[in-house]
Amino acid sequence: MVSVNLIPEELRMSGATPLPRRLIIYGGVALNCIILVVGLTYFLSTIPGLDAKGSALDREIYQAETIGKVEQEYNSLVQQKRDFENRKATIDEIENTRIIWAEKLDQLWDMVPPEMWLTNLRLEIPKKRASRKGQDSQSPKLIIEGFTAGPEVSKVSDFIRALERETADDDFFDTFKLIKLVELYLDEENFIEYEEGVATRFVLELVLKPSSEEEAPVSRKKPRGNPKK
Repeated sequence: MVSVNLIPEELRMSGATPLPRRLIIYGGVALNCIILVVGLTYFLSTIPGLDAKGSALDREIYQAETIGKVEQEYNSLVQQKRDFENRKATIDEIENTRIIWAEKLDQLWDMVPPEMWLTNLRLEIPKKRASRKGQDSQSPKLIIEGFTAGPEVSKVSDFIRALERETADDDFFDTFKLIKLVELYLDEENFIEYEEGVATRFVLELVLKPSSEEEAPVSRKKPRGNPKK
């Protein structure tokens, strides 16, 4: 039987694909599948490792945050300790440098000779600032101003030696470092009508010891006589 294909040539089905071309196509598809399977297998195999790395990174972040909090708390405690030590040092300094001025003035009164009178007593405390070692200007000073009857300046010298003298019953000078004679002159104008006709004016500076040089305060009681009149 004879068959005639009446379909136009451009609409006719092409012939079967040659075998070599089909083999190439099948090989390419198979190769792509293999690559896809290998890639997927590799990706799936790396997931546990990535999870482990992520967990380790989370632990490191947590540890870093914990260490940061602990460090902040430690620094806060260290600062509190320093503040406490500073306050304690201030309290100790105040305790060690505390002077019972009523007792000191009582001792001073007993050392004033009969022909001497004091006109002014004051305590000068300089403002705290950095100073070189050995500068007395930065130490508190007790200023004593007064007169002695007559022109004999030796009375002032005797008074200074009495202030510097330390005995078992008299510890007046243990609070001071040195005594300075600031002024000494004869005053005739204001005492011309008096019997002596002149008086010797003097000004003394008693420099207090720094707290590092002071000894621990010792309570001493001595019998007191009748005050001078």
